[in-house]
Amino acid sequence: AALGGIPKAEAEASVDAFHILQQLRLRLQFGDAAGVADNPNAVLPAKLNDFDRRVLKEAFFQARRLQQKLALDYAS
Repeated sequence: AALGGIPKAEAEASVDAFHILQQLRLRLQFGDAAGVADNPNAVLPAKLNDFDRRVLKEAFFQARRLQQKLALDYAS
């Protein structure tokens, strides 16, 4: 993060978002709660409860912020 000019708090938020996504994906795989046997990495928001949907949305928001930052840094 320091080498890329990303503030420590933002880098930590990105790492936390990644962990949340992985935990949700693995939890759904373990229980097959999403019913996605054809694609075990798929997370179907419609199959999630309200809390998990909000957490997923925030994790994607953080991922998008990181993508935008990287796109600006490497656009030239």
